[in-house]
Amino acid sequence: MNFRISFLLAALCFFKIDSVEALDVQDYRFTNSYRYSILEDTSSERFKGKNTFTASFAHVSSPFYLINTVNNTLYQEIVKSYDMITLGGSYRYNPKLQFMVDTAVIKAKILNEEETAIGDTHLKAKYLVFGNKRHAFSFIPELVLSTGSEIAFTTRSGLGLVLRGTYEHHIGRLHFLGSLGYDSGSQNTFYNIDNTQLILTELGFSLDIIKNWNVNFEMTSTYNLNTLANQSKREGDYYITVKNRTSLDFSTYAGLGIASLSAPDKMNKTFFLGLKYNFDNFKMAEKSRVESETSEVDLNLNSSQL
Repeated sequence: MNFRISFLLAALCFFKIDSVEALDVQDYRFTNSYRYSILEDTSSERFKGKNTFTASFAHVSSPFYLINTVNNTLYQEIVKSYDMITLGGSYRYNPKLQFMVDTAVIKAKILNEEETAIGDTHLKAKYLVFGNKRHAFSFIPELVLSTGSEIAFTTRSGLGLVLRGTYEHHIGRLHFLGSLGYDSGSQNTFYNIDNTQLILTELGFSLDIIKNWNVNFEMTSTYNLNTLANQSKREGDYYITVKNRTSLDFSTYAGLGIASLSAPDKMNKTFFLGLKYNFDNFKMAEKSRVESETSEVDLNLNSSQL
């Protein structure tokens, strides 16, 4: 590991530097809903099958930097960029309960060096409290395992626990989704990056444009309950996503995100694209095809015997 990165890690662990800005690099976490790419869906819109695979690629510019809190100017850019592949999957145990997992492989450009690392692993459950075609509410507990790397700044220290409540409402072609959560971590990996007590807010709107196409505006904000943490209060991350439900079991999406329109946060941009695939329908169609061919063979055999 480069000496400069080693010195920087030591400085962040033991010395109080200027306020930090850091984006959760997996903030656009997957969901098995075909409509949303960032917010947790509430199960009112989903694939028919039980098993869903998701994959995405993202480029994040300036995800971690130090700022001067006096005049809100850039002090030092620590992580220049992340190139990240996120993989996930979900299994619906019954109509009300689902289980999900996702993690990421990240190539980080830190100072003038490059590091390849794994991100933290997210284990989730989703319980549908109530729901119909018009609205739904879900409770989503989540465990965050610290499988990431300190070298690449992709981890927290110890186990994290996240509890969310998510509400979804549909009015014709317009769809609304909001989420409120609490994120609790055991301790900080670095002095200036505090993940011990966080309030998570998420808001999204989606508009059906034409058949199988929709455009989404989504916003996420994090509020630190530790008032002693020398961490800036960002106004939130904003995303615009275009999605296409290609078939009953396959969808694709692409989007852009920015931390803020004001300096220095406007350096922090995200571009991402991904896919979601439900493979139950394929298996059922294949099973039906095999059964049909078997029945046809049996019928031919019986006819020849006659």
